[in-house]
Amino acid sequence: MPNGPAPTPGQTPPPPGGAPPKAPQTPPPLNKPPESPKQQAPPAPMPTKPQAKSGGALKTILFAAIGFILGAAIAGGGIYFWLNTSISALQNQYTQEKSNLEAQVSNAEQLAATAQSELTTLQTELDELKAELEKQTAGADIVDAMRIGSEKIVTLDDGTSITVSEVLTVALEDKEGAITSIVQSETDPTLLYVGIVSVTGNTVDSAIYSYNTDTEKAASLFEESLTESEYLILGLDGDNLILLKQPMDYSPGPCANMWDIAGKADVSGVEYYTLDTTADTEELIPYTVPENKIKLEDEKTKVCSEDQASKGGDLKIVKRIPQGYYQEKGDLTEFEVQNPLKTISLYFENELDEKTINEKNVQVKSSTGGEAKRTIEFDTNEKKLVITVSDPIVPAKATEEPVKVTVTLTGLEDTEGNSLKGTYEYYIDLKEAS
Repeated sequence: MPNGPAPTPGQTPPPPGGAPPKAPQTPPPLNKPPESPKQQAPPAPMPTKPQAKSGGALKTILFAAIGFILGAAIAGGGIYFWLNTSISALQNQYTQEKSNLEAQVSNAEQLAATAQSELTTLQTELDELKAELEKQTAGADIVDAMRIGSEKIVTLDDGTSITVSEVLTVALEDKEGAITSIVQSETDPTLLYVGIVSVTGNTVDSAIYSYNTDTEKAASLFEESLTESEYLILGLDGDNLILLKQPMDYSPGPCANMWDIAGKADVSGVEYYTLDTTADTEELIPYTVPENKIKLEDEKTKVCSEDQASKGGDLKIVKRIPQGYYQEKGDLTEFEVQNPLKTISLYFENELDEKTINEKNVQVKSSTGGEAKRTIEFDTNEKKLVITVSDPIVPAKATEEPVKVTVTLTGLEDTEGNSLKGTYEYYIDLKEAS
């Protein structure tokens, strides 16, 4: 059955299917040319699901992607090539610079090694020069001590005069002895160092004192007792006294180099020591005389020997009192001593050099009492050497043999440089009791 009302006359019946009726069309005007038929727009597509792009678009996109990829690959390859070339160049530059630096370091090390070797060589040469300089100058500052004989007054290097007996009195007090050597301090001219020897039989007491000329006070620095040996002051090096230990009866002569007698064939027991004057102890330290000092003294010895040779001669004794005498033997149970030997006088042709007159150069021994204590004086007017023994030497009571007294002279010199060594014997016998 048809849907809806029936169309009226002149109306267009509705489209089938219930579609809305079309609007009435106006008839074209008269005499108007007919319009060309308009292309009817295609009906709007019905909404559907999205469909895939067409094949051309995909190709375009694909080619574009491929081009991009190829371009990127080409660009990347170019960049890689550039980077690889730059890195290679940098590596080459680095290798070259490293090689140059290594060469420079090696060269610097070689230069440093050469410089160190040269420095070591220079230091060795400098040390050798210093050692040679020390050898050449060693001993140059040593102040030589003065050898003292029988002088009563000694004039020091600075012109100061001292009386030997006063020094002895202060230093030894009530003891006996003789000054053998004196040296004056360079840093303190008022300070003297004095060597003193006391002889009792075969025992020798050697002592070293400091003596202040201003305060007239003495202080003991060293004392030692030896058998037939003595210590003498040879010199002063700074604060160190240089001592010579030698046999008491050793007399090498006026021109001997006393700094070079150790180990000589004609003497044994000679040794050198130093004594620190500032130390609290009396320790003696073995000392080696510098070669330069020995050479300096050798020059002095040479001059002295030449001077002695020019003077020549022997020191002559013109008279002796007593000449040596014998007393008649008497009753051995009852006797009296006649003329005990107390004084010996020796008269010389020339005036003696007082520096050579001392107990060491003038010795007196008896066959019964050994070394005799004695005093020695020289009379310049009579040119007479007077030896006075402290205890008169008398004959032995229980023997028929006379007592022999031996006077030994060694190292005596006169002012002309003539020297004397001699031995004189005296015999004292018993006289019959009166």
